[in-house]
Amino acid sequence: MPWEIPPVPELRLALVHSVRSAGLSVAEAARRFGVSRKTAHKWLARHDAEPERSLADRSRRPAKSPRRTPEEAERAVLEARDRFGWGPRKLHAWLARQGRPAPPTRTVADDHSRYLLWLRPYTDMTFATVQAALWDLFGDVGLPAALLCDNAFSARTAGVGLSSFDAWLVRLGIDPMHGRFYHPQTQGKVERFHGTLEAEVWPRARRDEMAHFAADLEAWRPVYNAERPHEALGDEPPVTRWRPSERRRPDRVPEATYPAGSTLRRVGQVGEVHWRSARILAGRGLAGEWVRVEERDGQVELYYCTRRIRCLAVAELTRDKML
Repeated sequence: MPWEIPPVPELRLALVHSVRSAGLSVAEAARRFGVSRKTAHKWLARHDAEPERSLADRSRRPAKSPRRTPEEAERAVLEARDRFGWGPRKLHAWLARQGRPAPPTRTVADDHSRYLLWLRPYTDMTFATVQAALWDLFGDVGLPAALLCDNAFSARTAGVGLSSFDAWLVRLGIDPMHGRFYHPQTQGKVERFHGTLEAEVWPRARRDEMAHFAADLEAWRPVYNAERPHEALGDEPPVTRWRPSERRRPDRVPEATYPAGSTLRRVGQVGEVHWRSARILAGRGLAGEWVRVEERDGQVELYYCTRRIRCLAVAELTRDKML
């Protein structure tokens, strides 16, 4: 059967008795009990001063803590931590805005809004699904000047020119922007937001039904926008910086229009236009659409609405060759 090891206080008391009663030297007792002579003297002194008290470890808590966080502030921090799951910096900023006691901290400022406009779960990410979601969103908050996204709907995945998604944005007066391939840092704000979702939402959101999951996401969105401090905003919530766009969404997507007298070419089924007996790619996403062609200073330029999509030297044009 295994040996029973006496509790530590009993071993310390046995060391004391080996010296005081059995007559061992302090050095010999320390060697037998596997401690230093300094430690042996420490336990002997404690026993001599208070022979009736246990030789268990004593609390190392200081008698006075003048810089300790007040109990009211500690309670407020713990309550907010349980509610939101945030770290110390965000908890401090949120409590300060609530007028509740909080330990001091330092902050920095930035001039960008991180307002969360849309947070919904979807079972697919097709063009039709994304387009419908953005159309509803634009109806709620207006049209942005530009939209930065990855290359899922970019013409870069299939060639040059514009994709159907980009063309749709251009007709709405929105500048389509895409990050570089294999450079997620271009969308660093979105990548950072994904980390926030994993830390603050996934552990709490219900996943038994899609409707429950969607409701929990939507319930968290106002917390993120109006309560959660954002470090890039000087620990203010995004709602303090965000304003709806003054450009209202039209009832339907406008057709591509051009100034009177423009030279136009219709884009073919593979995304090409014919110019000087050459075929110039405008993008498969523009098949069936009209584009404007301008030639000046030895350059040929293609425009979709007001956006330039190609620029080639006239000298590059070759009969029946796709460029």
